[in-house]
Amino acid sequence: FGGVGASGNHRASAYYAADYCAYPVASLEADSLTLPATLTPGIRLS
Repeated sequence: FGGVGASGNHRASAYYAADYCAYPVASLEADSLTLPATLTPGIRLS
């Protein structure tokens, strides 16, 4: 894949694959875990 070819660029086709095949993921960190007073409907802790 890629190369000069008809497109005129020197980058392989997968050069930007991470940009259009990925989705943003966010996470949070905390020192301790606290449960809410009421759980989301459908969630059971057993």
